[in-house]
Amino acid sequence: MAMSVSLLLALGVATQSATAEQLTPGRLPFASFLHFVEGLFDDVSASLPGETDGRDAGAHGTKAGRGSGHAPGVGKAQLAAAGDGAPQAGKAGLSGSITRGFDARTSVLDQSRTSPYQTWYKNSDGSLTEHVSQAPVNFKDSSGHWRLIDNSLALGGSGRSYTVKANSFGLSLAVASGAGSGVTGQSTGVLRAQDVLASPSPSGSASPSTSASASPSAASSSAPAGGSASLGSSSTGLLASLTLPSSEEFGWSLAGAGDVGGVESADGMTLTYPGILPETNLSLTSETYGVKESLTLASASAGNVWQFPLSLKGLSIGQGADGSWQLTDGSGGVVATVEAPYAWSRHGLCHHLVLCSY
Repeated sequence: MAMSVSLLLALGVATQSATAEQLTPGRLPFASFLHFVEGLFDDVSASLPGETDGRDAGAHGTKAGRGSGHAPGVGKAQLAAAGDGAPQAGKAGLSGSITRGFDARTSVLDQSRTSPYQTWYKNSDGSLTEHVSQAPVNFKDSSGHWRLIDNSLALGGSGRSYTVKANSFGLSLAVASGAGSGVTGQSTGVLRAQDVLASPSPSGSASPSTSASASPSAASSSAPAGGSASLGSSSTGLLASLTLPSSEEFGWSLAGAGDVGGVESADGMTLTYPGILPETNLSLTSETYGVKESLTLASASAGNVWQFPLSLKGLSIGQGADGSWQLTDGSGGVVATVEAPYAWSRHGLCHHLVLCSY
């Protein structure tokens, strides 16, 4: 209130007009300063609290408790009282359930959701886990149940061959090469693969590598660079033999192979026959889709033509429009495919090979 009065006084001094007689030096142009101050409150209708001693007025001099507000109560959206502020004792135990998900020890294969490329598990906590793969990882066994593929090799009971542990087809790889070793079968044809671009390297160190694979319904058997396979009439020791789910069989050997033992890889999926031909190693790898064969040439003095006598049971072989060789069953359905072979050098040069039969 004092500040308001001061402002009003300043304004009055700045704007008040007076006569020459009233402007006597040393005097204010007001009849009475006290009269002026009292006049400032002439129009105030409300009574003000009395402050006779300069201290704040007491509540009895105000309208405290007699205003126009609302009585105490609960406002809109007001939360309930928090209580008396005393700490509340918590309940002992877990605050909630823990989702653990997949556990190899307790999760169970979900047969209704699983497919060749998708593996579903029912977990002990009630959740589901899905594993997805770009290659087949599951197969149905003879009872119609899904099982995980295990394409690692195990030595057979006879000690003459390695067999795949778990897949929709059977695979046998010879413990050793040569006519008297490994898997036996009746040779009924020959595939011949030839590297028509192969020639001695000026440095004498050319080392092209070739690969071949076969699998039921998607078998691919690539003969090595410059190799061929042909059918014959005598029994021979097979390097590899596939048994399809419908009992047809397809196997092959390598003409002129020396009698060497296969060396198993650390992962248990590959057998390598070192020096099976001069300056030549041969490897057979168990794959989820079948078997892959690779020939590695140590120098340019290695051959560039290979013959693979075939053993066919319940199957016929013929060339497809794309240049691959197809194995068909008695109804004419394609059950396996021998893809065109290819070769590459240590310098990264790659080319396809000529594959024919006779």
